[in-house]
Amino acid sequence: QGEALAYVESYLLTFARFAKDGAPWDTLTGGRIVDRFERRDGERRVAHRKMAFDWNHDMPSNEGWCLGLFK
Repeated sequence: QGEALAYVESYLLTFARFAKDGAPWDTLTGGRIVDRFERRDGERRVAHRKMAFDWNHDMPSNEGWCLGLFK
């Protein structure tokens, strides 16, 4: 049946747009999620999850993505 425990580390990148003083602002956040899986009734299930945010960057919104290559 294999091991009863397994650990997985995943990386995340989030994007959100907010209004700041009436103008749109973009925020990017990077982080990691560490899950501990346990075997339950023959299936692996997440038993515990821990999330860590490593960095964040706020900037005025810019609709000119990729120098206008994507419209």
